[in-house]
Parts: sequence; C-alpha cells; structure tokens
Amino acid sequence: MDISTTYNGLKIKTPIIIGSSGLTNTVEKNQTLEENNAGAIVLKSIFEEQINRSF
Repeated sequence: MDISTTYNGLKIKTPIIIGSSGLTNTVEKNQTLEENNAGAIVLKSIFEEQINRSF
C-alpha cells in the first residue's frame, strides 16, 4: 500500500513525522526512526547566536 504524501512540497514515504524531542537527540535514534518508516524527523534548531558563542 502506498501511503506517501507531500508535505511543504516535499514527497515523504509516510505521513508519520517525528517532532524534536528525546527521540531525535542522537544519530543512532534518528537512524532507527528512519528504519521504522518515519516519513520525516524534526531536529533541534541551532541559532546563529549559539554558533557564535561556541567560537
């Protein structure tokens, strides 16, 4: 069964979108989500101010 959809012009394979949370805080967890058919994953944003403070 094809359950693909379009979200903001981006075709995704499933309508399941994982929001930024503890589920998305490591690469390994994101890979597991993708393997389990997450259509998209929302990651934490890094703001310019945070980048500038780290240098």
